[in-house]
Amino acid sequence: MGSTMSIDDDTLGDEIIIPQKIFIENDIELDRDNTILVQTFVYADEEDEDPSEVTVKLEDMITNTIDYYAENMTNHNRTSDLYLLSHELFRLAEELRMKAEYMDRGLYSDDLFSSKEDLN
Repeated sequence: MGSTMSIDDDTLGDEIIIPQKIFIENDIELDRDNTILVQTFVYADEEDEDPSEVTVKLEDMITNTIDYYAENMTNHNRTSDLYLLSHELFRLAEELRMKAEYMDRGLYSDDLFSSKEDLN
């Protein structure tokens, strides 16, 4: 399947959109100060060994999310969205804590790191 370029007639010569297949990898890391960082690596193709990298503090992402929802309160579901986000973050934190505890006790196996969907 070939890709198609889109050209806006009003800005001919100034702007074109070129569809490009890229590969993205996301990681969560801790820096020396134990600040949680979300890292995104963008690869131009599968063989690219020198990706572009974007690193954002998780705390900054949360602050920006809260600010966004606070500024856009026209939608009544915004507060329920924040509750849902906080619930999911709490649930994921509990999963991390549980797996760390198993690892600490030496009780882990490959099955521990498989998701429920992988086991079915």
